[in-house]
Formats: sequence, structure tokens, C-alpha cells
Amino acid sequence: MPLLDQIRTAKLIQLARKSFDPNLSDAELKVLRDSASSLDPVEPAADAPRPPVRSDFVRWLATDPETALNIDPKGLRLYGMTLPSTLDLQECRITIPLYFFLCTIEGEINLQSAETRGIYLLGCSIEGELSADGINIHGPLFLSGTSFSSEIRLRRAKIKSDLDCKDTKLRATTVDALLADGAEIRGTVFLNGEFESFGTIRLLGAKINGDLDCQDAKLRVTGGKALSADRAEIGGAVFLSGEFESSGIIHLQGAKIKGNLVCTDAKLRVTGENALSADRVEIGGTIGLCGGFESSGIIRLPSAKISGDLDFCGAKVDEVRCPNLHLSGDLLWMGIEKSEKIYLDLNGAMVKNLRDDRESWPSFKKLAIDGLVYEELTLHERLTRSDIEQSTYGKELPLNARERIEWLKLQRPDAIIEPQPWMQLAKLLEAKGDGRGAKLVLCKFRCLQARKREWHPWKWLRGVFSKIRRGIAILRKPWNREHPVYLYLRHPNRIWHIAFAGLEEDPFRICYSITLMLVLGTTIFAGAIRNGAMIETVRLLPNAYAPNWQISKSYPSFQPFVYTLENAVPLIKLGMDDKWTPNPQHTPQPWFPKVRWLNWLTFFNNYWFLAISRWALIVSGWAQATILAAALSSRFKQ
Repeated sequence: MPLLDQIRTAKLIQLARKSFDPNLSDAELKVLRDSASSLDPVEPAADAPRPPVRSDFVRWLATDPETALNIDPKGLRLYGMTLPSTLDLQECRITIPLYFFLCTIEGEINLQSAETRGIYLLGCSIEGELSADGINIHGPLFLSGTSFSSEIRLRRAKIKSDLDCKDTKLRATTVDALLADGAEIRGTVFLNGEFESFGTIRLLGAKINGDLDCQDAKLRVTGGKALSADRAEIGGAVFLSGEFESSGIIHLQGAKIKGNLVCTDAKLRVTGENALSADRVEIGGTIGLCGGFESSGIIRLPSAKISGDLDFCGAKVDEVRCPNLHLSGDLLWMGIEKSEKIYLDLNGAMVKNLRDDRESWPSFKKLAIDGLVYEELTLHERLTRSDIEQSTYGKELPLNARERIEWLKLQRPDAIIEPQPWMQLAKLLEAKGDGRGAKLVLCKFRCLQARKREWHPWKWLRGVFSKIRRGIAILRKPWNREHPVYLYLRHPNRIWHIAFAGLEEDPFRICYSITLMLVLGTTIFAGAIRNGAMIETVRLLPNAYAPNWQISKSYPSFQPFVYTLENAVPLIKLGMDDKWTPNPQHTPQPWFPKVRWLNWLTFFNNYWFLAISRWALIVSGWAQATILAAALSSRFKQ
């Protein structure tokens, strides 16, 4: 041992016996010799006995100003020791590094609001918490290869260098495994190698100047969040790649990442819920969900801002939801492993170039692209495994209008007639000089619109019965000043506002009114002819009652529906209206002579009632026909 080391060792032992305890154990004497020496201690075997050292002794050695003068700059060193109780360093100012190698700490390590140099816990086993909220470390925090049975607390911690958890095992399952909300780390955070965690890694609002490196890590959270870095600011890249696996959610909502988000070959084992949730994330580089990337949950990137590409080449995914995505680079959707579960949501997204291949398209009803804006649309040949491994694209194919029409038809039936996706494709084809293709796209769109408007009797009847049920439900409500009917009677203008709002939304709703008029008119005039209240027009001519005058057998018989149709729809003329008219000389007869209380029904066979009903049909018919004509013309203009 060098002479200076011998002098420092002697002084440390003398100081310990004077200021701490005259009776020091052999293990404590070894700690004094190792800490005073400039030479690294001999590393103990992993299965070697670990003698106990009093925690108070370590605290005194780390905090006493006189001991710091005799400890080597490498720091206080414990090799292969056991601390049987809590090491309490709260609020302490420690001017030397703390170095624990292959140690067992049976209690808690309390470093809350402490100020220290570098801390090294290498290959240790810690049964209690590492509680270091508000700590200020003027160096790195190394926890490499250490096993923690309880959580690590680093809220609002300041670490001037790296946070290194390479090969670390976090076995806490009922609490957060690593809690570093609001921490400031000037270096890189390493959660890589054989790193394993059974609890949540929390980095909410943390600031990391370097990378967040989780390559090959295993996050074994069952349900809930595995990594939560919402609103974190990361000055480098985030690596969730290699043999990285997670059975919990990766949460990056509102995070800002200056570099890339690399998830190449990662396996996200979440099923039926979010696997990667990155709402409003800002990425300064590229997101790589490619290679052998697999996800059985939902990939969420709504309102994300990505300066580079979004790469899914060769991925195996179920659902990808990117509404309102802002992508400055290309969206690479190629070589996707085919599955009926694949759902791609790009509603409202903006991308530079959407690159895909036909084999990777989602199934029918599994594509959402309403509001998608792109500068370029490129179809490629199917990628081979070699292309994916070498990060090369397949051969580009020319833009084909018919192929892209089939692509647009993969949307849900209720979204397929939205105009924006069709107009966007037509605009791109026109810009590329394919005017014929653009016209074909618009033509197919109009055909789909017209087909969507087809009238189906059973659907119409179902809608009518549904409205009747709703009306009955309203009428059955308790009658008071808040009853809907009472409110409409007090404010009749509401009825007109609702009616015109409905017509403005869909002018074809006037057909409901026309149908109602046809039903009412047919019912009224069917009763009139049955009662003899309708007469042939020729009988009212001046010579109609000449001797031996008879109506020809070829004279058309009265048809109530045809008569109503002619009056209610002015454009239809079948001759029935000219041949028959209400009889001004008719005396109304009771419909049911034996039921006196129904005698009031004779009113409906009165000449003036029938004449006014006819005039009402004519006036309403012209109004409704005008609205219907406007609706038809507006549809053709579109």
C-alpha cells in the first residue's frame, strides 16, 4: 500500500475510534482501509459472505468533515457488505462519492434533499426504498445491476450526469418502481440491457438532456402503465428497440423528444387497449415502428407533430390511430403483416408522402381518411424481408386512379360519401396531368352518393315507426309548463326554425311532407267517393241532363290516390283531376247511420271541405315541388 494511503488509513481509524466508537468490527475496519486507499479493493465473489456494517457508521463516515480529508477522491467504498438497517442521509451534504459494490441493504436509503457527489450502487440488493426526492447529485447516479424490492423515488431530483440503471431489476409491483417526476438529468437515462421492471417507470415532466435508452429492457407491468413520460422533455432520442418488451402501456402524451423515437423490433404485448399512447407528442426526428415491431394493442398518435418520417415498414399491428397528425416527412405503410384486425385512422392528418403497398391496405371498413391531406401518394411493390432489413423501399408504381378508388372504398359506409378524400385524390391526379383519372374519381364519388340516397321502403317505415314512438314518448310526459308541446305552442316559430333547419341540412326531407299529403288526400277522397260526394265532371256540363243522356262506359273510374297525386304534385298530369270533381249538390250522408255519435264525420263529405282540401293540396304541392326541384338541382351541381 502506498505510504500516503497508510497515513490516511491510520488517521481514519484513529478518528473513527475517537469520534464514533472505540470498538470497530473487522468489516468496518475494512471499509476504512478501502476508502482511504487509492487502489481499488479486490472484488468479492457474488456468493461470498457479506458481513454487517452499522448504518450509523456509514452515515458518520460520509458526513463528517474531518473524514473527507482522509478519504481517497474515489470515494467511500463498501465492497461485499451488509447494512442491516436504514441508511439515513436526509438533508446531508456529502462531499465524497458513495460507492457500494455487491452489498446488501436490508433497510431504506434515505437521501431526500441531500447534496452529494456521484452515487454508485453496483450489483447490490436493496430491500427498502431508495428515497431521494429533491436530491442534488453533482455527478452520476449508477444503479447498474442492482435489485430493488421497493420503489426508487427521485422526484424533482437534479443529476448533473447520467442516471444509469443498466441490468437493474425493479421488483416492486404494488407501487411505482421508479418515480422521477420533475427530475432534471443532464446526461442520459439508461434503462437498458437486462433491465427489468414489474412496476411503473414514471418520468412525468422530467427533463433529460441526453437520450432515454431502454434497448432490450423488459417492462412486465400487468395492466396499467409501464412507462409514463407525459410532458417529459428529452434532448436526445428515445430507444425502445432491440429485444424491448412491454406488457403495459407506453405513455408519452405531450412529451417533447428532440431526436428519434426508435421502436424497431420492439414487442408491445398489451391486448385490447392502448399499447403506445403519444397524444400531442412532438418528435424532432423520425418515429420507427418498423422491422420486427409488434403490437397487439392500439398505437395512438393523435395531434402528434413529427419532423421526420413515421415508419411502419414490416410491422405487425392491430390498430393505429393518428387523427390530426402533422407529419413533415413520409408515412411508410409497407410490408405490414396482413390481419383482419388492422385499423388505420388518419382522419384530419397531414403528411408529405403516403407510401404504401396494396397488400398492406386494411380490410373493408378499417380505413379512416376523412380530412387526410397529402402532397404525394406513392404505391410500391410488396416489400421483401431483405428490403425491410436493409431499410429500402420496393419499386414505385405509377399512380392509378382505379386502384386508389378501391383504396377509398375501404372506408366505413357512412364515411365513404364524405367528399374530402375524393376531392384530395382528384386534385393530385389533376396536378399530375391525369385529368381523365380525376374525372373518373369524381364520377365514382357521385355514383356512390346517389346509391347512398336510394330509398328503401323497409328502412323508411322503420324510421317512421321510430318517430311515432318518440312522439308517443313525448306525449306521455307529465303535462306542465316545461312539456315540449306546451313550449312549441307558446313559441310556434320554433317549429318553423326546426323544419327549415332540417330542410337546409337535407332538402330531400320534403319527401316526408309530400308522402303525408298523399296519405291524407287519398283517405279523404276515398271516403268522399264511397259517400257519393265526388261526381264526373261531364255531369256538370250544360247538356249533361238531356233526355236519354248517358256517360260512356269508357269513362275513367275514380281513383283516390291518382286524384290526390295529380293535385299534390303539379308536374304529374294523368287526367283524373279533369274527369272528377266534388259534387256541389251532394247532401252528406252519415258514414255509420246506426252510430249517432259518429254523425260528425259527415263534415268530411261536405262540398266545401272537399273543395278546400283540393285547393290546399294544389298550393302545398307547388311549394313542395319547388323545394324538391331545388334539392335535385343542387345535387346535380355538386
